[in-house]
Amino acid sequence: MKLCSDLFNSLIVDWNGDVTFCCRDNDMNLKLGNVKEQTLKQINEGKRANEIRLAHIEGRKHEIFPCSECPGNGEAKRELVIAFLKRIQREDLLKAYLERISEK
Repeated sequence: MKLCSDLFNSLIVDWNGDVTFCCRDNDMNLKLGNVKEQTLKQINEGKRANEIRLAHIEGRKHEIFPCSECPGNGEAKRELVIAFLKRIQREDLLKAYLERISEK
């Protein structure tokens, strides 16, 4: 399972302050928030960002547009994913995630 590196390494700020993970998200389908209302840290650690990351980690990328049509943009470092799961107290997903990435 290839997990997009943009989920952990990238935030794109549009001209109006809207924030997304992906430079291909022209219609802001993955809008995480707006820098006029929140800090980038709040947006990056917010509920919407975490939901999108979790969907990918759980193998539900196909449920999210435009991710469902994306071939991927690099691969997230395992250490970043593990640190994320620990930060949001979802260590219960670690075993399944590690098994999924070892199937490559």
